Amino acid sequence: MGKRLLIAGRNSKLIDELVREARAAGYEVIATLDDQAEDRTDYEGQLRWVRWRRRSPLSARTVVLQAAGVGAGFDEALVVHSPDAAREPLHDLQSAVLEQAVDGSVKGPLFMLRELITHFQKRGGGSIGLVLYQPDGEVTSPLDACTAGGFQGVAGGLFTYYRNEPVTLRGFSATEAQPAEFAAYIMGILGEGKGEGKWNRFSARGGIFSRSRSR
Repeated sequence: MGKRLLIAGRNSKLIDELVREARAAGYEVIATLDDQAEDRTDYEGQLRWVRWRRRSPLSARTVVLQAAGVGAGFDEALVVHSPDAAREPLHDLQSAVLEQAVDGSVKGPLFMLRELITHFQKRGGGSIGLVLYQPDGEVTSPLDACTAGGFQGVAGGLFTYYRNEPVTLRGFSATEAQPAEFAAYIMGILGEGKGEGKWNRFSARGGIFSRSRSR
């Protein structure tokens, strides 16, 4: 049986590139699709799209159950945080927009990570990559700073809390990479089986697989 990978995150160019790189590396891929997004084509035995309503804890559980029900299940996952679409100044944002951003970009990953850790604990092991992507040149809004900081903080806590557990955790971050470069870097680290328990920071300056030291 080939390896299977669940990729969970807001639909983006990075998600598409991760799917492409994973399939090229021989993975069977289960990838999330935003609740309101148009349907996308499944490729039987290679790629399956499943709906994820990020504001719903039940939806996160359903995604993991659906992924686990594909063939022999899965033992690797990537949870991706990318900037929210809201770019307005904080004082111009309606309360409903703030609530939606917190629900989707803070609660959503927490719900998914809880279900993944539970799944891998029961399975006796597994690998989770936490991907933080903040493209250079994009203005970091206060809202983006809040949600990205929360994601980064959660990852740091997980690295410490689960360091002696059967779940392997890795962080991946980039601020200056193109999606294709960053996706290739992430899949390269996973293929090597290195970089666990820390942030692996991509730097495009030293070449496509350049990496800087973790914090």
